[in-house]
Amino acid sequence: MAAPVLLLTRPAPDSRRFAGLLRARAGKLPQTIVSPLLEIVSVACPLPAGRITALIFTSARAVREAGDVEPGLTAYCVGDQTAQAAAKAGFRALSAGGAADDLVELILTRRPAGQLLHLRGEQSRGNIAERLTEAGLTVRTAVRYRQLARDLTQEARAALGGSQTVIAPVFSPDSAATLAAQGPFAAPLILCAISQAAADALGGLPSPGISVARRPTAAAMCELVLSALSAEGWPSGLA
Repeated sequence: MAAPVLLLTRPAPDSRRFAGLLRARAGKLPQTIVSPLLEIVSVACPLPAGRITALIFTSARAVREAGDVEPGLTAYCVGDQTAQAAAKAGFRALSAGGAADDLVELILTRRPAGQLLHLRGEQSRGNIAERLTEAGLTVRTAVRYRQLARDLTQEARAALGGSQTVIAPVFSPDSAATLAAQGPFAAPLILCAISQAAADALGGLPSPGISVARRPTAAAMCELVLSALSAEGWPSGLA
């Protein structure tokens, strides 16, 4: 059985970090291609007027855009990776464990007083600020970054045009839609989606299988990709 190809389409630092998680579990990886489909750029957006009493983060990138925010505030974070980034940045981080619905539930359970600030990207899902406002909390938003679609690299296109199986984890509906828009592809394609929304955004891209992670976390995605690699005979099935 020919070795599969692993295609990582997150921004390069995130792809390298995920590859490291996989390598720590698997010991080694097959040919791995990093071809970011989204470029993240900062957006200048001032903080809202008035005292901020707590923060809401739905990505680790948003934490990196919070340099002008007073340290030490409580930060409600969508998942563990975001919470770890927030803690390193000096905030009192609380993790909701994965999804937007979990984050809304956590905040409504604690019902923090004062003005909450949701630092986020230009494209945001889950209507978090709107839902919390409807529930009686005071929430402001500040858009601090945007995502720009990028084409696959020549190396990635060559792999997707070949005969070896390509295993491609997708970590957001945006990256999934960008990948689908550049298909179809000749190679057998196994897609691992972080959520059902990401799977739906693949838009009917031909694939022997689309699997969805148990939870929208890096650990669950790692488990899903390792399972796909194992099903393709990596590493024991190599000639």
